[in-house]
Amino acid sequence: VRSITVTFLNTEQDFMNYMFTIRNEKLRTSSDATGMGLPSGTKFLYNYFNVEVPPEFTNFEAQVTIEFHISSRSQLGTTTADILDNIRLVTKHSGESKFEVLDIIGGQPQPIDEAKGLYRVQARVNRFSDFAVIVAQTDVTVSDIILGANPAISGQEMSITVTVHNGGDFPKDAENVQVKVFAIDAAGNQEFIDVLDYGPIDAAKDY
Repeated sequence: VRSITVTFLNTEQDFMNYMFTIRNEKLRTSSDATGMGLPSGTKFLYNYFNVEVPPEFTNFEAQVTIEFHISSRSQLGTTTADILDNIRLVTKHSGESKFEVLDIIGGQPQPIDEAKGLYRVQARVNRFSDFAVIVAQTDVTVSDIILGANPAISGQEMSITVTVHNGGDFPKDAENVQVKVFAIDAAGNQEFIDVLDYGPIDAAKDY
């Protein structure tokens, strides 16, 4: 993350001078991310910004522009296009413990100089605090399995219902999801039953 620009679009307290501070903070390791309050395992772009205004300045709307660089040898994804598709701008307000995802203007990062790997994200805000640029990831789990008969009798046919959830703190849509179902007997022998083909799974939904 290279820079942040704040542009006030309107204020209700025009007679006051809006004073605010911007600090470029360290975000380079997983321990930095944990200390900042990002969930464990979050992928992120190095560095983040903290923007503060005095508490009496409560009625304003501003546009935040954050410029960042993606190296051609980045460890964040297989290609630059994949990384950009999963970029999220998140913020955590003063006194709060969780980050929220902001709506990026245009829905995705915009190029500044693609040959040099320079891009930007922009969002409208009416509160300031911490801003970080993270990479969304899939977090697909089996949330429930329901057997059509319990207990089951040997040789009996029954239905198996598997509920799959794509969640996590900053999830992305999952593609080509398959769930493989196995049975394990009392002796520990494993038998393959079937594959459930879910296809794409939207973030934060059950299937």
